[in-house]
Amino acid sequence: GTIAYYQGDAQIKLYVNEANFYAENITVTISKDGGEVTPVKVTWEHKNVDEHIGTYVISGDGDYKFYITYSDNSENMMADEATGNKLQQYESHIVTIDTINPEIRFSFDEANQKTTFTIVEHNFTSENIVVTGTRKDVNGKDMNLEQVGLTNLLQNADWTKNGDVYTTTFDYK
Repeated sequence: GTIAYYQGDAQIKLYVNEANFYAENITVTISKDGGEVTPVKVTWEHKNVDEHIGTYVISGDGDYKFYITYSDNSENMMADEATGNKLQQYESHIVTIDTINPEIRFSFDEANQKTTFTIVEHNFTSENIVVTGTRKDVNGKDMNLEQVGLTNLLQNADWTKNGDVYTTTFDYK
């Protein structure tokens, strides 16, 4: 599914168009990292008799989903604005808050002619790897890493996953 990424708090806004709106008829719950679903307290602003805006702020690194159920006092269920279809429950896309920089390490095993790259990152995807900078060639001359093709090599590498730790090794023998 779709994932929305945030580098800090994520503000969730709920828009309700209902003349007979009562906040106690709407239930908003949230889950973090696939865990327990818990209710949240939404702050409501009433623009006029028909328009109501609910706000809730999600804080802390993690992958969140929120769920909404609503029916009015006549038991009319909420409807999808785009299709008009009645909804028993709305389930959001994943909302990811990620404030932690990735940790990147590499090591070279001269005896076995292997280089290992390790990236620690909860939201890892190899397509996001971009390598910039220079390195020294065998003669001590600076070489641009982009010209060497290290970005392409790492983006297309075979990465193994262990939790949030991703590793790939290149064998030069």
